[in-house]
Amino acid sequence: MNIIGCDLHTRYQVVAWVDEETGEILTLRLEHENGEARAFYAGWAPGLPARGGEFERGILVVKTA
Repeated sequence: MNIIGCDLHTRYQVVAWVDEETGEILTLRLEHENGEARAFYAGWAPGLPARGGEFERGILVVKTA
């Protein structure tokens, strides 16, 4: 299971995830206005099972199977 955290702001968001091979926590800042956020999520596989809406310490956590 991949766990992706998303810290949402008005103009940008920061997503974080764990590299399952190295255990490293990776982060990426995505701007809304220039389409970076839309492009990031568009790269996910269609129909990817995901569960969201769980907030942990102010960060939205999306769990994927």
